[in-house]
Amino acid sequence: MPNPPPEEHPEPSPTRDRLARMAKYWPEIVSPESDIMLALSRLNSVVRAGTDGILKRHRLSPAAFDVLVTLRSLPDAGAITPTDICRASKISSGGLTKVLHRLKARRLIRVGVSQRDGRQKNLTLSVQGRTLVERAATEVAALERNVFAGKMGRVRLHHLRDTLMDILTDVEQVAPSPALAV
Repeated sequence: MPNPPPEEHPEPSPTRDRLARMAKYWPEIVSPESDIMLALSRLNSVVRAGTDGILKRHRLSPAAFDVLVTLRSLPDAGAITPTDICRASKISSGGLTKVLHRLKARRLIRVGVSQRDGRQKNLTLSVQGRTLVERAATEVAALERNVFAGKMGRVRLHHLRDTLMDILTDVEQVAPSPALAV
């Protein structure tokens, strides 16, 4: 039994047009799941482009922003290590080293040595780093809010968030690596 086409909407869009063509000419591949994934992919592309512009204005790479956000969202106990950052972010240890050197050179982070063993490095945000990440993150959050502005009420927005987070949690528990097994 073929899948029903996506609901008709008065506002055309490239993504809706693509889904309509797929439903017409390749119906066996169309499903609500594929529609959702295409929509999420396009939303990610749009938000990523806007985010990249914001980061460029602040002279931050996506990886540097990720590190600063990770540091800002962890307790400020002065014992956050590069390994902690790797676990909490999407950055490999090799990539992280380069990012940390750049952030340190800009005085956005401080790198200390562990008092416990004298070998392990501890990372903290500097005042400048905290100010910069808070400013950039506020701009990114405004961009994200703007994407959803007027599209749905708060209840529907929270329901969408909760549903997507439940799905993501399940997927991450089954296949925590970036590449999902098929």
